[in-house]
Amino acid sequence: MKFRWLLWIGAALCLGAVIGAVLPAPLVARSQAQAAGTVSGVVNDDDGPVAGATVRVQASDIKTLTDDAGRFTLTGLAEGVPVTISAWKALYYCAKVEGVIPSAENVTLTLRLYQTTDNSSYAWIPPEGENSCASCKPGVTQNLAG
Repeated sequence: MKFRWLLWIGAALCLGAVIGAVLPAPLVARSQAQAAGTVSGVVNDDDGPVAGATVRVQASDIKTLTDDAGRFTLTGLAEGVPVTISAWKALYYCAKVEGVIPSAENVTLTLRLYQTTDNSSYAWIPPEGENSCASCKPGVTQNLAG
């Protein structure tokens, strides 16, 4: 009786080994193919390429930094599934491109510097009177009257 159980256990282990050796290969290949997509491009500002910008696939952990020429490549993306690519660097507003379908090349993101100074020719206009915000949006200036 013990011998019969040992035969069944041995057969089950052999069958499991065969299935384990054959079945996962297509599954692994399929998941690798699905994640084989890439997106590449460049991050610029008004003066040209931006080095050291963070470029990422929104709603994921996939990210990279741009090189000295502002170039980037994001890997491990699902082929044919649209993504939103964003870029960020200190002192810049974020930029994004929506609906990018991997594999994609030549994606361009343009960063715009924060404004760090006021316009020196700007004239202060009090929030009251005919030529102010109060003339078209009186509710906004009520909070300022305090």
